[in-house]
Amino acid sequence: MTSIQMLVRVPFATCLGIRLSSLNRRTDLRVKLANSTEAELKSLQSSLQSRKDGVAADLQRNVFKKYVASHQ
Repeated sequence: MTSIQMLVRVPFATCLGIRLSSLNRRTDLRVKLANSTEAELKSLQSSLQSRKDGVAADLQRNVFKKYVASHQ
């Protein structure tokens, strides 16, 4: 399994708000990912990294705000 294949697992789809409530949807997503070009997968990887970085920055800001609020 390549690093791109490892990155593009179903749990990442749920991070993007994709609801995967049935086996058919999971299978469809996996088939789409399996049939994607390398460029499409790299674009998805970049998008996921961007989202991850944004969430990390939000978390850091929120922790800092709560810390400041609790020490006033």
